[in-house]
Amino acid sequence: MPTTDLVEAATAAVVDAFADTPVFACLTGSSANDTDTVDSDIDLLVVLPNDLPVTEAAQRREAFTRNYIHLHTLFGRTPDLQWPGEVCYAADLDAGIAGGAFDLDSGPRLRLCADDRPYRYWVSMAANGIPLTGHAAFAGYTTQCAATLLNHIRYNRLVAARSVPEQPPDADAPEWAEWKVDPVTVGNQPSRCCSVDRNLDYHAWRNRLQEPRCSPPLDRWIKHWRAVAIIPLGGE
Repeated sequence: MPTTDLVEAATAAVVDAFADTPVFACLTGSSANDTDTVDSDIDLLVVLPNDLPVTEAAQRREAFTRNYIHLHTLFGRTPDLQWPGEVCYAADLDAGIAGGAFDLDSGPRLRLCADDRPYRYWVSMAANGIPLTGHAAFAGYTTQCAATLLNHIRYNRLVAARSVPEQPPDADAPEWAEWKVDPVTVGNQPSRCCSVDRNLDYHAWRNRLQEPRCSPPLDRWIKHWRAVAIIPLGGE
């Protein structure tokens, strides 16, 4: 588990920028599962309500970007300047779960979407996170995201003419590395993974997946967030 100091500082970074608006925010990645090193960045995901105006969300996102950099300074870490924190709408995370995380033209094995599309990261970050705010909403989303990861692996095993096991997929399944998650901590609690429907028709699940109807609205300014992130605190 991350230190209390890190959880409190990460929560403050979110609340200072977004107040009580997020659906949930979580600490995720190596900082959440005790695999981080001095070279690791601190991964944060903030999910916003769909009715928050984009103009307000963008202003708050800019403040959060600065807080994200300051958080790394506090803990002597190197921030990810390409993706300085992850902020999306609930609709964007929903779209990732519903198919955006995947390359739907791939087959027979279902592959993940391209690296420069954030849907796959939002799903895996929520599946592997520790809540900072919105604990109840996070619990629902982390279960859905964990199910998405597991369904993906089980579908690929099925199309490879191997049976879908009753137990969660082996820790050496290559998809875990593709998702960049630790299979031990997916869903945060083992009971959440165990609650996934193992009687699912995986072909039907695959056929229900759809491309997102529109691009994530906040990501249109990713170059701006990157520019904000490289400006020293107090700089112009």
